Amino acid sequence: MPRRVRRGLVLALLALLAACREDPAAAAPTAWRQCWLPGLEEPAECRTVEVPGGEHAPGKRVALFVARLRADRPEAARPPLFFLAGGPGQSATAVAGPMATALREVRSDRDLIFVDQRGTGRSGAIGCELLAEGADPLRDVFSGRLDADAVRRCRARLPLPPLAYGTATASDDLDAVRRALGLPAIALYGVSYGTRLALVHLARHGDTVEAAILDGALPADVPLFATFDEDAEAAFAALVRDCAADAACHATFPDPRRDLERMLSRAAGGRRVRAPHPRTGAATELPIDRAGVALSVRALLYEPQIAANLPLAVSAAAAGDYASLWTATALLVDGASATTDAGLMLAVVCAEDVPRLDPADPGSGFLGDAMTRQIVQACAIWDGPVAAPLPRASDAAQRPILVISGALDPVTPPRHIDAFVAQRGAVHLILPGVGHGAGRHGCGPRAMADFLAAPATARPDLACGKKTRRPRFNLGASAVQR
Repeated sequence: MPRRVRRGLVLALLALLAACREDPAAAAPTAWRQCWLPGLEEPAECRTVEVPGGEHAPGKRVALFVARLRADRPEAARPPLFFLAGGPGQSATAVAGPMATALREVRSDRDLIFVDQRGTGRSGAIGCELLAEGADPLRDVFSGRLDADAVRRCRARLPLPPLAYGTATASDDLDAVRRALGLPAIALYGVSYGTRLALVHLARHGDTVEAAILDGALPADVPLFATFDEDAEAAFAALVRDCAADAACHATFPDPRRDLERMLSRAAGGRRVRAPHPRTGAATELPIDRAGVALSVRALLYEPQIAANLPLAVSAAAAGDYASLWTATALLVDGASATTDAGLMLAVVCAEDVPRLDPADPGSGFLGDAMTRQIVQACAIWDGPVAAPLPRASDAAQRPILVISGALDPVTPPRHIDAFVAQRGAVHLILPGVGHGAGRHGCGPRAMADFLAAPATARPDLACGKKTRRPRFNLGASAVQR
């Protein structure tokens, strides 16, 4: 799901935006110009499109940053594919590099369009640092405390009212961009929170959508944070099961669950440990508590290649050595903060999701209520209005849809979208050894290309997903030497 909610909310952003329409025909684009985007070895074309502020910001204008990668065969004239980023709060153009790689085959006959959602990236990023002043986000990665003053400062930075950043408004912004670019139709590729935006867009502007890909789907029917504890527990249980089935992993780490419980018990109540700083290597005093450590484990489960280090890292931390766990988590936090805006995240979830949570729910599994407690506290400080209900998944227009899920996903597992898939007869590709954002892995890119080649009739090879396997566990140097 950032710029940064102190610890738990930073990690929430790894995993993972209500307004009436104004006439978007007034949207004014600038001319395309050459530009460079992170992770791309070729120039893109960029421009801004000015759109109405919406019902909650009447009379205002918002400049949206739009980037385009031209199709290899532009003469094919297929509707372009709009990428809808995750979060909420992720900048679409900041992750254009890896997304363009995953969509390499799709780009053969479709332009790829990246629009920074208002409040992110170069579309007026709110730019919050949700940390105590002077805090080191890497040093404090295991601290589960929330800094109330930082949340208040972030709230004060909003240039528009909070509801002007909602998912419905983001959908209207996308349609305004479509009209400004003279596009009769578009296709959608949403990842994580972007799947919610895609489904809302299909309900609000479905007549302009040719087809949609939902990668790691969580419809608006399910509030963000409501099932994070259950889903994280299921992902960790799968890791324990797979380690037990691997003779070498089981011999080296016979009981990862016990190690996790010991590690969390050691962290309970708050304490300080010493470990080498992941960036400088200098011995550093590290504040930890149970919630922060549990949230770190959840974040590492997003990507199985990183989760392959968890049995080793949890075993070491249970014995008091946090170096491996700290290094892996700090790298995730550092990367997420470069692409995701915590202010936009709070503007969205405090209006759309948190009002639907039960603050008295103690949670379950190793995560418990660590995440919901923090986001409820943050939104109480944020003190913003509640958004009107979003369209449900069943309200989405009837269009060809491909759903891609990772069986090991700790935040948007297949179960959340199963009913929609059955109702709509959508194509559902489940990759067994893959976590969050599964479309980039295994046969995901090929399946997306096959689907978009003929959305109304395509039937991608779903059996290809069976070839994906969890990466081999990291057993540590001592195990390798045996």
